[in-house]
Amino acid sequence: MYRAILRQGWEITKKNKILLFFGFFTAFLGNGGAYEVIIKNYDDITNSGARVSAILTSTRGLNLFQADFWANIQSQFISEPSSAIFIVALFLLLILAFLLILWIIITSQVALVKAIPLAQNEKKLRFREIFSNGRGHFWQVLCINILTSMISWIILFFTGLFLISPFSSEQSLIITFLVFLVFFILNILISLTLYFITVYAVAYMALQKRGLKESLLSALKLFKENWLTSLEMAFLLFMINITLSVGSVVVGIIMAMPFFLVMTVTLLSQATIISGFMLGAIFLIFIGLFIGVGSFLGVYQKACWILLFEKISRGEKMHRLFSFVKEKLS
Repeated sequence: MYRAILRQGWEITKKNKILLFFGFFTAFLGNGGAYEVIIKNYDDITNSGARVSAILTSTRGLNLFQADFWANIQSQFISEPSSAIFIVALFLLLILAFLLILWIIITSQVALVKAIPLAQNEKKLRFREIFSNGRGHFWQVLCINILTSMISWIILFFTGLFLISPFSSEQSLIITFLVFLVFFILNILISLTLYFITVYAVAYMALQKRGLKESLLSALKLFKENWLTSLEMAFLLFMINITLSVGSVVVGIIMAMPFFLVMTVTLLSQATIISGFMLGAIFLIFIGLFIGVGSFLGVYQKACWILLFEKISRGEKMHRLFSFVKEKLS
């Protein structure tokens, strides 16, 4: 059953190159999948204490609630209005750019979810139609992503607060270790659950046109009934992700080798202009490969999740991964 989903997802991605545009922006949400959450959480929790300390220090340093802070801002506008206006305009421009990119990312996420079933039925996909379909549930999907991210950030923040709390020297090491262990396990469980709920809630919302609350409740119920299936699919996609990523690096090294040799020779002969072109070519090779593989994985993983969602939401039972491995080995 998993093999059929993985194969079908591969065919959908390979045949519908138009989806790679949306896969590129969807990749910004993370292509590592659920198991990337575990790796990321270890780093986040390990550094949570230092990050919370930095946040508290910077917040105190801003003095936002003191009159002097706003007085200095006002005097800056009076003394150097052109510089102050330029800084404000630049700040607003960066905010607009961020919002535009965010809108494209969320729209691409919904567009892929809606396009996969069409591609599965071998319907012709048009860019304008896909993009138009993706704009239908922007605010709901954005709320889901913000809600799940906020829960993760809150857990990390309180983890950091506990880790920087003052304890006596005898208690410090033991308490810090216990706090780290408890919050690490708790954060992984919650983060994995939030990841799968997000995947399924977006699918319910985009494909079955359910509301935000109903989609979240349905996604939670679906995950509770199919948590092992979800973990197994995430594991398979994570392994494929690693394989393709390592493969792209190897291919990149092979493709860049002639340019590297030419660059080495030109550097020795002090032909710096040619060596600069060679270095640029190497950079473009790796950037192109990473963008291509990232876009492909963005579409492929979304296709596999939607195909799985369609099966388990209909009540179909999946064969266990380890029983499948056992049959192959026997």
